[in-house]
Amino acid sequence: TDLKNMEEKTKSIQDVCRFTVNHDYEWILLVDIPADRYEYFFSGRNSMTGSGMQGVFSELVRLRSETVVHPDDVEAYRAFFKPERLAWENGTPGLSHELKYRVLMGNGQARWHCLRAYLFDPVRRVLLFCAKDIEEEERQKATLRMALVAAEQANHAKSEFLSRMSHDIRTPMNAIIGMTDLALDDLDNRQHLSEYLDIIKSSSSHLLTLINDILDMSRIEKGKLKLARTSFNLSVEIDRFCSRYQLLMDKNSLNFLHNAELLHCNCIGDTAQLQRIWDNLVSNACKFTPPGLSLIHISE
Repeated sequence: TDLKNMEEKTKSIQDVCRFTVNHDYEWILLVDIPADRYEYFFSGRNSMTGSGMQGVFSELVRLRSETVVHPDDVEAYRAFFKPERLAWENGTPGLSHELKYRVLMGNGQARWHCLRAYLFDPVRRVLLFCAKDIEEEERQKATLRMALVAAEQANHAKSEFLSRMSHDIRTPMNAIIGMTDLALDDLDNRQHLSEYLDIIKSSSSHLLTLINDILDMSRIEKGKLKLARTSFNLSVEIDRFCSRYQLLMDKNSLNFLHNAELLHCNCIGDTAQLQRIWDNLVSNACKFTPPGLSLIHISE
């Protein structure tokens, strides 16, 4: 009987060695659940290098939870070893539970470890607890998660940018088309024709600025917008802007009037972004204002 028990134990240890080496675990515990006893095996990367430490399993769990497990992970660590978690009824070999937790190192830092419990012998209710350091793996996953978040943010910024641009482009396009139609219908009136062409030129410049913004994909992906610093006459820009909207106002039966009370007309800034702000304000006002009077008042 003693010889048979020794042969069975030797076979179990051999099975443990093969299992540990094949799965690249750093150490394992062979645990007899009914007896509350464990035997410790330490593994190198390619072979079993030591074994022999034995003791009371519940005491080992308590001691490690109090000394080496990160405080934030102690509750999950203790819950992992509760009897109801480990009682595989009618289980088959290979069933397992897994826990990822942090281990406090001698230098005060914490490293992620993976602990897995395997049902090794369902008849005798013997379990294998295997562990390995997964710090590098978790760092790689964190890096990938950060990269994914950055990519999603860039994609969102790009979609938002293009959606806004598609709205902004309609205004100068409508002005160009509308002024072109008016010019073709009034070719003999040079004064009107000159006014139409000025609006077409101004709208074309504005449209070109919008297209350049769309083509500058690096600005979209970084989520950054660099403002230009150019000299311009604010009163002239207001007149140009209102001229572009005149056709849309007429189409919606709105009497478009504007006046500006400015103390300083000569400014430095980004006219394209200024026009974009005005576009958003006035296009919404045009959309939701009933036929009648529409007034823009600008004051400094």
